[in-house]
Amino acid sequence: MFRDPSIGIGGKDGSRLVTMEDYMFNGRKLWLQGRITPDTVDSLLSQLIIIEEDYTFSGIINQTDVNVTIYISSPGGSLTSLNLYDYLLHTPLKIRTVVTGYAYSAAALVFLAGSERCLMPYSRVMFHEPCFSGGSISDESIEGIDYICDDLKNHKETALNIISERTGVSKKTVRGKITNRKWFLNADEAVKLGIADKIVHSL
Repeated sequence: MFRDPSIGIGGKDGSRLVTMEDYMFNGRKLWLQGRITPDTVDSLLSQLIIIEEDYTFSGIINQTDVNVTIYISSPGGSLTSLNLYDYLLHTPLKIRTVVTGYAYSAAALVFLAGSERCLMPYSRVMFHEPCFSGGSISDESIEGIDYICDDLKNHKETALNIISERTGVSKKTVRGKITNRKWFLNADEAVKLGIADKIVHSL
């Protein structure tokens, strides 16, 4: 059974053990790993809200270059990731997003919300059209199927707008890249197109 590793922290009152997650949180470093689910989004939002309130209370929220770093290695997942995207885009916190492996699909949109966007040298980013993942449509009426298709088209337009607005790549170009296929980019390509700001060699 996997156990979250602990780290010994020394202080004037002696040493104590803290989990790796708590240690990272105290350093304002968060992880977005694995498939994105509503629970994943809720957990990250809760942590971010606590950090924002802490910085706001202390009065130093805008006095540092980066308040929070989010490390991303995720295949994407739930569209609730747009809730996280909205928060990251509008929080007064300065957010640095770093892809440590891959940011595909919804995770790539979260990556774009960073005020500073970084990639490790061999990391990759992928965008694609929204897909229906709600199970079988064999019992759906024609009107129900039309509704699902319209909803997917709306989500596609949302993704196109986000990618274009955050990168400067024209909406027409993005549409051509993701329609009926997946658009993979390595770190060099992502920086060249403005999807990422720079490549970093350490975390």
